Amino acid sequence: MVVNLRQAAIVAAAVLAAGALLNWMLRDDEADRVRKRFERLAELAEVAPGAHIVATGLASRGLADLFTDPATLRTPLHELGGGTYSRQQIAQNALALKGGCERLTLTFVDLETRFPSSGNAVSTVTARLKGVHRTGGEFAETRELECRLVKADGEWRFADCTVVEVLKR
Repeated sequence: MVVNLRQAAIVAAAVLAAGALLNWMLRDDEADRVRKRFERLAELAEVAPGAHIVATGLASRGLADLFTDPATLRTPLHELGGGTYSRQQIAQNALALKGGCERLTLTFVDLETRFPSSGNAVSTVTARLKGVHRTGGEFAETRELECRLVKADGEWRFADCTVVEVLKR
């Protein structure tokens, strides 16, 4: 059997192209899953006007499940209180923050994710937190974050978040 060199090159190129396409599709799929974790975090952080405290508590617990145990927050801002927190502490802190708000929204924009190694993702994103305190005062904060996520039990979880920059309006 005579193998035509040209045919072998075409087959090899097709196999390489298929492999590259598959790699691109799988990477895109994982980036989509990471994006959905940010969307879920924003959804669970929300406080709608008139929200019941039980619903707020359940959402805070669900929010904590998006994080590894423990998870780390690094920030140059003293008022944000960086440190390492257990899931229980994350739920308690989220409930305290949400309980003090009449309305709260968290949005993420300009999400960019890279995968430095298998099971690890690093996302850079702009986070916007807006709300109204129960005392009536409004607030609006915008921060650039770099978050490291790890894949645990088939789910992407936030392991480390760093406030990269305080953005001015």
